[in-house]
Amino acid sequence: MVALVNLRRWLVVGALLAACGCKSIKAPAPTISPKPIPELPASVVTVPVDAPLQILRDMAEGAVPQGDGEALYNASVGGGADQGGISYGWNVRRSPFNVSGQNNTISIATTLYFKAKGRTRIGGQGPLVYCQCGWDGEPEREAGVSLNAAVSVDKQWNLHSSTTLGPISIPDDKRCKICVVSYDLTDKIVPRLRDRLGSVAGKIDEKVASAVQFRPRAEVAWKRLCTPLKVGSWGYLSFNPHAAAVAPVSFANDKMSSAVSITARPVLSIGGEPPAQVTSLPDAGSSPSGDAFAVALPIDLNYAEASKQLSEKLNLATGGLRYPPTGRLYVKIRKVEVYGYGDQAVVRLELDGSVKGVAYLTGRPSYDALKNVLSFPDLEFTIETRNLIAKLANWIDHDAIRDDLRGRIRVDFSKQATIAEDDAAKAINGTYGPVRLEGTLANLTILGFYAEPKGQKFEAVLQAAGTLRAHIN
Repeated sequence: MVALVNLRRWLVVGALLAACGCKSIKAPAPTISPKPIPELPASVVTVPVDAPLQILRDMAEGAVPQGDGEALYNASVGGGADQGGISYGWNVRRSPFNVSGQNNTISIATTLYFKAKGRTRIGGQGPLVYCQCGWDGEPEREAGVSLNAAVSVDKQWNLHSSTTLGPISIPDDKRCKICVVSYDLTDKIVPRLRDRLGSVAGKIDEKVASAVQFRPRAEVAWKRLCTPLKVGSWGYLSFNPHAAAVAPVSFANDKMSSAVSITARPVLSIGGEPPAQVTSLPDAGSSPSGDAFAVALPIDLNYAEASKQLSEKLNLATGGLRYPPTGRLYVKIRKVEVYGYGDQAVVRLELDGSVKGVAYLTGRPSYDALKNVLSFPDLEFTIETRNLIAKLANWIDHDAIRDDLRGRIRVDFSKQATIAEDDAAKAINGTYGPVRLEGTLANLTILGFYAEPKGQKFEAVLQAAGTLRAHIN
């Protein structure tokens, strides 16, 4: 009788052991090829080129007299008053020059104010008859005139200016007609000052070319961008410039503005300083359509630190999470490892409990730029893992486990991301000899995730987008 009872007990124990401890899942590791970081769109580094229009105004003011004239009755037409003609004198003055621009043309404009007095004898005999225009309280006559400089830059970065004197248009009611014969002195007076203005055109071309030196500025910026920048204590920023262009000339706030646009493919690298790749400034090409600047920002986390975070989230130090929380059959996660392959991640789980063995999930990495947290919101068990669970332990609710793991397998990069972002921002907002960089980095998005437990590597590579300007002192 005792023997029969013992036999029954051993049968129950055996059944329990068979139910809870004899199943083993050993899913094969998924085969995923590492993918390199995708190539970013070309970046543009903008080098502002400005010149105050005041220098042209000052030059014109100094070169063109405020006025001109002829003493009264010293000039004549038709032999003068005694010969039946007119003896006259005149005076012309100009307003201060106004310098403005539109499209690629600089306009240096002024208004001419002129007046004249004359006298004549009718038929050359008889008493003198006096006449005038714009004198003794009568409104002066007016004429507008401008010098127009068309500005361009050639492929060799040389600035060219071609200045011409614009037409002088005077309405009939603004002309200077005097004496009984209404003799028009306008064309005798205005050309004198117009000729003075015309002689300034060549000087304007020289002044524009010397004031806006495109090539020296472009060469300084290009050379600086050919040399890597130190980023904190951990890396270097290489710009890799490969093309340059001149932006269209514009005019605003009393200055002429343009820019050298340098197209580059910046790379942030961790470790030693890469060699400088100094090349000659290329010919000026077509200006790019935008001014965006983007760089791949690597953020490294020690694998031990990443493992510690995952261990805490999965309670591994206290035996691991239990799925389901209650019941005779359960499974626990006693170890987790994460592998990164660019745009794919693999999560390896070591299981314990009613089922032992190894299971795998795969998913795409996602990065929360506000919280600096790496997660895997679309994790899924591999097909091989799901098939083994269905065959050997169909009581396991793998969807529930998957959903829970999606919320738990998260790695906080806050400390490392803050250091990397701050160091990169400082590097692109510094002064390097005659070059002052002014940039922004924002809009962080993930490019790839690379992790290898054996190599102790755990790295997120982010795209940081913004703008970058290089000011030449």
